[in-house]
Amino acid sequence: MARTSNEPGKRSLPGDLASAPSGRCTKVEGGWLALTVTQVLLPWWLYAEKHLQLLDVRVWFACAEMRERRRFTEEGREPSYKLAEVVKLVGGKGLSRIRASLKRLRDVGLIQWDGKTLELAASPDQVKVEDLTGFWEMLELVQNNRRKVPVPRRIVRFIAGGASRAETATILGHLLRCSYLRGGGVDSVGNCTSTWVAEVFGVNGTRVKQARARLVRLGMFIEHDQEQWHRNRYGSRIEVNLQWSRETPATVGEGAPGTTQGTESRPPVAVINNQRATPYRETGSLPTEGSKNQNPGGEAPKTQSGSSKKTNQKAEELKAPSLVHVVDEDLRNTERLLVLHGQATERGLVPTGERGELEFVALAEHARVYATTSSCALFVWLVHHYSSAGKRFVNGEDEEAARRRLREHRFGSGPEAPSKGNPREDSSPVPVGALLTQLLGQVEGRGMALRP
Repeated sequence: MARTSNEPGKRSLPGDLASAPSGRCTKVEGGWLALTVTQVLLPWWLYAEKHLQLLDVRVWFACAEMRERRRFTEEGREPSYKLAEVVKLVGGKGLSRIRASLKRLRDVGLIQWDGKTLELAASPDQVKVEDLTGFWEMLELVQNNRRKVPVPRRIVRFIAGGASRAETATILGHLLRCSYLRGGGVDSVGNCTSTWVAEVFGVNGTRVKQARARLVRLGMFIEHDQEQWHRNRYGSRIEVNLQWSRETPATVGEGAPGTTQGTESRPPVAVINNQRATPYRETGSLPTEGSKNQNPGGEAPKTQSGSSKKTNQKAEELKAPSLVHVVDEDLRNTERLLVLHGQATERGLVPTGERGELEFVALAEHARVYATTSSCALFVWLVHHYSSAGKRFVNGEDEEAARRRLREHRFGSGPEAPSKGNPREDSSPVPVGALLTQLLGQVEGRGMALRP
């Protein structure tokens, strides 16, 4: 069975079980949608051929999520597709760039959208591109390319919400190699090399390794322990976490214990030094107790080996939050984050009030999840460029996570906490009969007659 914990890490497989499928799960948290291999590759190939932009690939996945939401619409009701819903999934406050992206998708034939219907292209023949030779070559690199790929909807929203180029290619490549429909369930374990992903999607292999290591830290991927020969020949054994959620994302740069960098390179070669030590030929006296460089004589060293003033300062208590120097704890701690919001409002960088607090915390959530190098640096950039560009990156998932954090900060996370931030003491439902009796009494007291 798939691992149910959201904690990232590695899983060891004993002996012969290393090659057996072990990630089969009949339920995917948040649901999943079935896309053909052609549908997974077409948007990326058109992007690689400069017919689309990376934003268009994200918008296409947002459209796939919208269509899945309306798959179980009641009979007789017509679904309605709103542009604002795409904006919320992708992120941003303006509609112009989303309209332009949808127009590019319609022009190449990837989608058909008229407000009432939304259809995704299922065959390369529907794409309005003359030369498809490159796509057929790309498709030949994928084994079992006539099947459907189960894609968790939470991962679809992650791609649509702002995944980078390398992360999108890494996710799609590992889904093609690790996610299968078998025996009435989803098998989410497989082998995948960074070289194969780089060859199929045309990205740098080092970037793929970095993106995979980060996805392991986020908990989206689970890396299994394998022998080095297996990793060199077949690649890393990766399990797509079917219970993954972004409620408690790990901070970028803080690898969980037991994780690796996701590489299938050869093991490091031990460097053997065959040179003999040079004998001590100095005529000077040996260091004494008064030496400044050593501490002989059984006295305990005052500081640990390799320590410095900067290292010792890290163990001290965190200083007050400052927008000049943002640390990881500021993004994790809601109270410290609100202090930064007050400093940002004094400088006129972000809006004030409860709405401003919500958007400020949403910026922190977006930085924690989507930053590729430093979440603090991305957060500071989003704050200082909020009016011009920062607000474009926040999506609906970021706002929902920020709303949850603020609600827990104000009312606690217990079962007695109000669900929508309304501190209502008595939340017990009123009986329907008593409510009707009260309403009838008020009507009769005012001398009003009810129409039959």
